[in-house]
Parts: sequence; structure tokens; C-alpha cells
Amino acid sequence: MKLVAMITEPSSIARFLTALGEPTDVPARSPSADAAAAVLEEHRAPSQRSEPPDGYPKDPT
Repeated sequence: MKLVAMITEPSSIARFLTALGEPTDVPARSPSADAAAAVLEEHRAPSQRSEPPDGYPKDPT
């Protein structure tokens, strides 16, 4: 395979994808991705968590 051209303009990319019959919008996040993110959040070190797990006091700051 040989690179012939590189498309960098968003309007050109959208036009090209439309001509191919491909979607041009960002797909919705799947429910399984949300569940995986929740599991990862539970297993993060306490200093990396955005919210403390259940049963832990919240930081007053």
C-alpha cells in the first residue's frame, strides 16, 4: 500500500466519509465502557480517585 494523499481539513474528511456512506458524528459511549470506567475508578489508589469510595470520609478541602 502506498500513501497517496493526506486529508487534514475537517470539512474534507466529512465529505469523504459521507461519500463512502460512513457516519461522520462521534458514536455514543457504550454502557459497557461506562461500567468499565466505574470499575477502574474503584481500583485506583486513593490519591488518584475523583471521589472517595463508600464508607470513606470526603476530603474537606
